[in-house]
Amino acid sequence: MIRAGLGPHRNCDQPLAWLADRLARQDSRGHELREPGMEEMIDIAALRSSVADVLAKECDLEAVVRHTAHNTGPLMPLWATASALGWMALAIPEQHGGLGLDVDALVPVYEELGRRAAPLPYLTTMLAADCLGRMAPPDRQAEWLPRIAAGDIATLSAPLPVTPACLTLRKQGDHIVLAGEAPDLVDARDAAMILVTAIDEGGVTWRVLIES
Repeated sequence: MIRAGLGPHRNCDQPLAWLADRLARQDSRGHELREPGMEEMIDIAALRSSVADVLAKECDLEAVVRHTAHNTGPLMPLWATASALGWMALAIPEQHGGLGLDVDALVPVYEELGRRAAPLPYLTTMLAADCLGRMAPPDRQAEWLPRIAAGDIATLSAPLPVTPACLTLRKQGDHIVLAGEAPDLVDARDAAMILVTAIDEGGVTWRVLIES
């Protein structure tokens, strides 16, 4: 179901757009210049240790090999644990059920998941959440972001110009029809929300959210 066109495609949709802002907030020695906030209340080392402990118990090499030998999707028991522990809520704004941390707070989670080759759609879900937070109108953010914070899986197609828009939007009576194929969608089979890029009849590029 197409719920809404989030808005014309913009550069802020780039997955690494936050990097430029981060570099702009560093001093000459590369140290971050930041205002006191929630990050100072979170022990990043403790977060890393907690994530590592969970993965050691639920995602050792044997578990990964056993799972990937018969499945291509996420390790759902581990995803349920991650949801219960609030990993998906780290960078979601507080008003939408998250902790409101900077994207930097996700780094130890990414690193520990990569260290274990954990079969979880964490990166795609967090990138989709970031895109929604930047582009969706407030009422849609209030609808969708709490679901991601609570554990819904989301994914998105690569932004322009990495991947050309292969989908089209056109009016058909009172409806808007989305047509075409979206290649290289990661974790789409298990996603509750999918963000794709489409071009309308006027040549404007849009991000569109599909609920699956």
